[in-house]
Amino acid sequence: MQIPLLVVVAFAALTYAQIPQSIGYGVDLTDYGTVQTFQCIRNLRYSYAFIGVYNSVGNGTVYSYAVQNVAPILAGLKIHIVHAPAPQSSKSGATQFLETYNTLKAYGVSVHTVFLQITSPISWPNNPQKNSAFIADFVNAAARVNVHVAFYTNWYDWEQITGGWVTTPRLLWYWNTLGNGVDAAGSDDFTDFRPFGGFTSPYVAVKQYRRNLSGCGVAFNGNRFVSGLVFMQANAARVEVKKEAEKQ
Repeated sequence: MQIPLLVVVAFAALTYAQIPQSIGYGVDLTDYGTVQTFQCIRNLRYSYAFIGVYNSVGNGTVYSYAVQNVAPILAGLKIHIVHAPAPQSSKSGATQFLETYNTLKAYGVSVHTVFLQITSPISWPNNPQKNSAFIADFVNAAARVNVHVAFYTNWYDWEQITGGWVTTPRLLWYWNTLGNGVDAAGSDDFTDFRPFGGFTSPYVAVKQYRRNLSGCGVAFNGNRFVSGLVFMQANAARVEVKKEAEKQ
């Protein structure tokens, strides 16, 4: 009898002011990784892994190994789900969200927060109004199944893609690097943040400050985060193993 794996992502009703602030480090990646891969990453003193589950190439599709990449939780890392959309696809924002949500759900992965990646303006239509509608469609579809959406972007990408749309403030993961590799890392703090699109400092939780690193057999980016902030606790996965009744 095989024991199914149920990954539960719990959401806690805490506010920014209620949680002690401390600093932590995490990686984000889309490569397939084994439990050993993520154990190696944890040994590098990273405590979170942001896992890209959606391939934005072409019409967009969930990575075939997306579910297997829950391996970080088995290696002692906390995970967060990242959706890099295919905004030029024939699929709507809602359809793309449901592809990710239903795929994970079918394998027992319960998600309460998804990071929507809003970067690389060249990959989006040259139509800010259409792009904003796509993002809103994704967010609204998530809300209908009680999933929270946070954004991964920065002030420049947001301006180019949405035309500076001022949206309801959401938890923000922004990036600021000088290029690729360790030698081109951005500052290891949040002093470079500038408000945009309705996002202000209380909503800032993660900063990607290193890009295109390699180690443990995979490529990844480096992030610094306010480890006590609500979503870092709310979206942290825990594993519950439940046995099915053995069939006669």
